[in-house]
Amino acid sequence: MSFFNTIFIQKKNNLQNKNKNENETLEKAEIRVQMQTPINNIKVTKEYKLLKLFIKKTLKNKIKLCLVSFPVNNLYRNFSDKRVQFQKSKKLFNYIANYYNITYKDFGGALSDDLFVDPDHLNKDGSIIFTNLLIKECFGESL
Repeated sequence: MSFFNTIFIQKKNNLQNKNKNENETLEKAEIRVQMQTPINNIKVTKEYKLLKLFIKKTLKNKIKLCLVSFPVNNLYRNFSDKRVQFQKSKKLFNYIANYYNITYKDFGGALSDDLFVDPDHLNKDGSIIFTNLLIKECFGESL
């Protein structure tokens, strides 16, 4: 086998491995979105009633609350933005925040993809950046 054939085969294999990794990443994001899709009719669940009770008790005790949609990478966001349930849940968070006069922050696209270890988990740098951003945006403070 010639030198050029060897280089060509190596480049071809590298490209195939890259495409395989990209397909696995794409598939992983889609699976995570499927697993985490909000349920329909959340307002009739026990969990929703408990959330409202928690908010009322917390506010009664003068504790500041902040509802948060956590950051996700672009692939995750592209899949989730296409699902009506995700859109409805964000509308519900906005409604709750307005009704109880509490803060709601959607950090879904706040961080770059290089700060994630997978579609919906931050790496160490991402977690430090997000923690500081969250405290600042929700409570007007910094570490």
